[in-house]
Amino acid sequence: MIGFVGWFRPWHGLDLLLRAFVDGGLKDQGAALLLVGDGPATPQIRALIEEHSLHDCVRITGPIPHEQVPDYLRLVDVAVQPSANEYCCPVKIIEYMALGKPIVAPRQANIVELLTDGEDSLLFTPREAGSLAQALQRLVAEPGLRRRIGSAAAGVVESRGLTWAHNASAVLRLVHGII
Repeated sequence: MIGFVGWFRPWHGLDLLLRAFVDGGLKDQGAALLLVGDGPATPQIRALIEEHSLHDCVRITGPIPHEQVPDYLRLVDVAVQPSANEYCCPVKIIEYMALGKPIVAPRQANIVELLTDGEDSLLFTPREAGSLAQALQRLVAEPGLRRRIGSAAAGVVESRGLTWAHNASAVLRLVHGII
């Protein structure tokens, strides 16, 4: 199960993910897509599902309460960030990491600050469906690699202190230093 969680906006690249899924023959490899969320890009995504006859292997959950997101992510074998703004910290990647999910994400500066290709993720050339498809194909075909990368991703969260508790402690240290 390949999964994405978020608000479906055009810049999240879900159309790219569907193209990569189709062009990479992932359906024929037994893969499925779970798209957890909703948003303005949903009609376009539904149209692509219809166009490529993907009803049997792509599910859109619609909006779900935030506290239920981990239940859906437990179903996911590969977490994907098909696209990301280059000026923000993609928090969903840190959430995927914390859950020990192997991640496929675009190779761009703000992502490379969090992930290391081949160690805790597989990175692809941004906006290239073929490159995304190759990374997904590799993780679908190699369960040992999925386990290794997912475990490494979870370790990075702890070793680099990528938690709200760590951030809060850092802020408190700064405040105490000023006082």
